[in-house]
This record gives sequence, C-alpha cells and structure tokens, in this order.
Amino acid sequence: MKYSDYNIEQLMNNIKYKEICNMFIRLSKDSSMKEKLESILYQGGYKDYIPASGMTKNNLINDIERRLSLAYLLVNNPSTFEKLIENKVNFFHGTKSNALEGILKYGINSATKSTEDGINLTTGEESTRINGRSFVSFTDVLDLAEDYARIYEKGNNELSFPVVFGTTKDNICSQDYVRVPSDYPEIGIYNNFSKELITSIMVPSNKVDIVKKIVTSDMLVLPMDNILDKFYTIDTDSEIISIDYEKYENMKKGVFNKQDELKGVKESVFKRTIKNIKKRIYEFNNITKGNEVNERRTFK
Repeated sequence: MKYSDYNIEQLMNNIKYKEICNMFIRLSKDSSMKEKLESILYQGGYKDYIPASGMTKNNLINDIERRLSLAYLLVNNPSTFEKLIENKVNFFHGTKSNALEGILKYGINSATKSTEDGINLTTGEESTRINGRSFVSFTDVLDLAEDYARIYEKGNNELSFPVVFGTTKDNICSQDYVRVPSDYPEIGIYNNFSKELITSIMVPSNKVDIVKKIVTSDMLVLPMDNILDKFYTIDTDSEIISIDYEKYENMKKGVFNKQDELKGVKESVFKRTIKNIKKRIYEFNNITKGNEVNERRTFK
C-alpha cells in the first residue's frame, strides 16, 4: 500500500529527520513498537491507516510533521495510537477544556454559528471572528492540532488543559467543507460540526476519568501526554527541523523508567502469586496427610 507521495530517499535527504528517526527507534519498548515506528517513519502509514488525507496542503515538511507526531504519540501513548489506527481517525481539532462543555452539547461551531446561537466564545474560536472566518478548522497534522490546543497555556492550570478532538476523513467529506487558502494544512467546515461526528477526544492522562464522566455518547476518551515536551521542533515556513537533545534524554528516561516500574509491578504480582500457590499446596498437603480429609477446609 502507498501511504505517501514522498519516498524514503526524499525524506532521508533531510539529515535532521534521519537523525530523529534513529532516536525514535531507540525508544522502542519492544519489537512490535519498533515495527510500527519504522512503518510510520519510513513508509508514512501503518496497516491501512493513511495520515495524509489528500485534502489539505501537502509538501515534504508537512509529511514529515505528520509522521513525527504519530511516532511521538506511539511512544508516549501506544493505546491511543492503536485506537486512532483502529478507528481511522486522521483529522483533528485542537482547543482548550473550557470549550468542552459547549462542544459536547452543540458540536464544534464556527464563530459565526456560535454568535447566531447565542453561545459564548471562550477559546480559539474568538480569533476567527477577527479574521472573518465562518468555518471550523480541522487539520490532518496532529502536531498542528496540539499547537492550537496549547495556545495561551500558562503554567499547570488544573482548570484549563489541552483537548484534541478527532474524526475521520469520511466524516469530514460528509459535511459542507472548504479547502482553506492557508499556509497551514487545514480544511474548513462551515458553521457546525455535529457532536455525533466526533470520534475521539484526547486529553492528558490525569484528565481522562473526569472527561469520561461528562461524555454521554460513544466518543472515545483517550490519553495524550507530554505534548509540551517534544524533543523536536519544526518551522514549516523555513522547513527547518531542530532537535533538543536534553529533552530527548529526559524523554528516554521517562519512557524506560515507566517500563521498569511496570516490570517491577509484574514481578511483584508474580512473586505474590507463587507465594500464595505454595501456601495453598502446603495447607492442602496438611489437610490430606494420612488420607484423613478434613471436610471443613477447602482448597481454592
């Protein structure tokens, strides 16, 4: 299957991209993750999942950004990566949590539609009023949606956190949309994007339970962590990719420390299980010793 208009030779001409690919591969926790990373980074997709929608602005640097954002998600939140793949979610809209209640009630509205319906604008939609946009922006570059979700973030605000909504290309195509003459890879949905068409909501892990309590539909609520801590940055205007090696080392420690913690928990559970089995065998042998069965005790 062809995932991208750009082949590996074109990509590897960018030395920084080649280096970042190698850095991601070193973060593989197992052979399965390594296989997925290689498919995303080198081929541009995985199984029948194609990140590039073919509907937004596309060039080599946008294609690179699509691949890196998925690789980063896979390493940090593999279960979320799997859900996006499984449900073919490849369009995203980033905003803040203070828009969550309204979106879960009305869907994602443009500034124009919100004003008509008397809905108070509390997040990035307000800026569209200034620019005269009457549509909702979606992108097939996860990094770009995350950028919108973290705009104006000041410190660790418990009441305001990034939210990224996800949907499918089919859902986008079912709506009245416009190809946006923009510097960014985005597409516009006029007036309203129904809540029924929102496939998933991605929020920080420690917010998943809270958001699940207010979601009344079948939307997937998925963890999406460390979007502020990426060890790479991409300037799409100048097409320059930069690497922060200190952030990478910190990420590497976090990834493998988490893995060690899980390993420790598994080993602890295993040891307790073996200890309980030995204890029960000992009790059982004492009960049946001399062929005298004590019917008042049972072995489970």
